[in-house]
Amino acid sequence: MYKKFEFGQYKKWRGLPAFLKGLSPDYLERVYSITDAQIVGLLQIRTQQDFARIYHVDQGTLSDWNERMRREDWQALSPETRRIINTTTKELLWALYVRILKYAKPKDVRFFLKLIDDSQTDSTVGHQTSGKITKRERNYLDKLFAKNKLGSSKH
Repeated sequence: MYKKFEFGQYKKWRGLPAFLKGLSPDYLERVYSITDAQIVGLLQIRTQQDFARIYHVDQGTLSDWNERMRREDWQALSPETRRIINTTTKELLWALYVRILKYAKPKDVRFFLKLIDDSQTDSTVGHQTSGKITKRERNYLDKLFAKNKLGSSKH
C-alpha cells in the first residue's frame, strides 16, 4: 500500500473522539490527563482537510481510506494500532467521562455506558434530558469507573 504510515496515522486519528480534536496539549493534559505524545499530536488535527494538508494526502485518498476502514474489523488493525488503542483507552474514557459530567448529553452517556458495560440499557440511567446528571447516574458512573479502575467523578 502506498503511504502506509499516513494510513496508519489516519486510522488512529479517525478513532479519536471529535470533542478532543483541536484542544491545546496543555488543556488535554490538565483537564483530561492525556499525555501520550502521539495521541496529543494527532488531537491537534481538527478536520479531515487539516489531516490531508499536514500529511500531504489527497482528499480522494482519504475518502478511499474511509471506505476501506468501514470494511475492516478489529483483527485487521495492525499490532501497533491495537497497542495505541489499548494503552490510551483509559485516558480517552476518562476524557469522555469528564465531558459527560460537564455537559450531560444523553448520547455521550449512552455511548459511555455501551463502552463500559454493554449489558446496561437506557433504563439503567433513566431518560434524563434536562442537561444534568442525577446523583443516581453519577453514582452509577462512579461504580463503573471503580469496577474498571479508572478513577471517579471527584476531580
